Amino acid sequence: MKRILLYVQVFCAVLLLNLQTQAQGSYYFNPNSGYGRLLQGDAFITGKGAIVNVDSAIRWYNAALELNYFNAYAHLANIYYKSGLVPQDFSKAVQYYKKGSDQNDPQCEFMLGYCYFKGLGLLQSYESAALFFRRLANKNIPNAQHFLGCMFRNGYGMPANSDSAKYWLNKAAAQNYKEAIHELVSEPLPENKEIANPELLGQINTLKKYHEQFDAAATNDISGKYAGYAIYQDFSGKHIQKIVALELNIKNVKGEYTGTWTEKSDAGIITADIKGTFKDNHFLFDSSSQYTRNDQYSYEHNERYRFDDGSLNIKYVQDSLFLAGDTRFYSLTRKEPGQPMYIALSKQIVQEKKPTILSPLQKLIVSPNPASAFVKASFTLDQAERTQLLLTDLNGRVLQTIPASLLPAGSYTYSFNVQSLPAGTYVIQVAVQSKIESKMFIKVN
Repeated sequence: MKRILLYVQVFCAVLLLNLQTQAQGSYYFNPNSGYGRLLQGDAFITGKGAIVNVDSAIRWYNAALELNYFNAYAHLANIYYKSGLVPQDFSKAVQYYKKGSDQNDPQCEFMLGYCYFKGLGLLQSYESAALFFRRLANKNIPNAQHFLGCMFRNGYGMPANSDSAKYWLNKAAAQNYKEAIHELVSEPLPENKEIANPELLGQINTLKKYHEQFDAAATNDISGKYAGYAIYQDFSGKHIQKIVALELNIKNVKGEYTGTWTEKSDAGIITADIKGTFKDNHFLFDSSSQYTRNDQYSYEHNERYRFDDGSLNIKYVQDSLFLAGDTRFYSLTRKEPGQPMYIALSKQIVQEKKPTILSPLQKLIVSPNPASAFVKASFTLDQAERTQLLLTDLNGRVLQTIPASLLPAGSYTYSFNVQSLPAGTYVIQVAVQSKIESKMFIKVN
């Protein structure tokens, strides 16, 4: 009797779900088909015909796989890719896309190629992406034909070939694939056609290679107006797609920065209100900072971006203060990171002319003491000054030098590597104007 009652309960539950699903406009649920089980999993993801429940959705998708309905792998992957119901995990999504691709599921094959193209959840590789796009393009899949055409046009993962690019883009356009039509009509040249002048590229490369020899304290105020460039790169980070003028105006209010981000290009002006903090020699954007701009692969609508993982390093080069660094903002529209960018902004340091009664150099501290591997010299400047550091032996012989540079007022810590020095007593000197502060330390093995 209990078993009969259980069967009746299950039958009623299934019937109720069927009625709910039909009322929502979905397909009829058939638990004996892989497609029906897939749809039931979708209902638990979308809330159409069932209460949203990720665990239940996963069970139904796995039930579809038991009937060899391999498209369920794509639906499992999408839970971690973009559902918003669990923490986003591209690596886990890729695992499912790979399983589906091994079973020749077209959706999984395309998404795996897409993840390779953009470097989502795995190492970015145009060559690997092309393998999947080419396979699907030959099966007349329009989105794969579009991507393959773009890769031929831009020389991504293969030699550039305009004839092959047109061939595949026309194949996709013949199926009314809008992105391919746009690519044919509006983008006759490679997207990386814009080449920066050698002087600008030289400045950028110098800035990228320049490594600070100190860590600026978090209390330093970096308020001001910065001007320079936002350099948009392709997903490999090897090709420049476009360079736009950029201004960043920030002010410090009780340790937190607010300001305005302004991009200027032929397409118009993009502005955004930004927030951030300064810590460990980095300006960190707050994730509440957002802006809207056009994306290379989304021509119809602008995309909303969040300044996630945005971090700019503070660098002092040739008497100029720079905010610079690689960053990659997050597309709220696509629910994935956007293309890489390199930001290079400079602010000229204006030396203030103040009557000086006391030395501008204060509180020189050398630590640890004794030291075996590294020793740090920490000090504070009351005003902007040209500053040089020396490490000498007791006879005054210079062993290491940190070149003179103009530093703004603030607290600094420089590091010296003393691992190779013999045990003994040494001196660190900090020279500011005609003033020299010295501290001795002991090197031990």
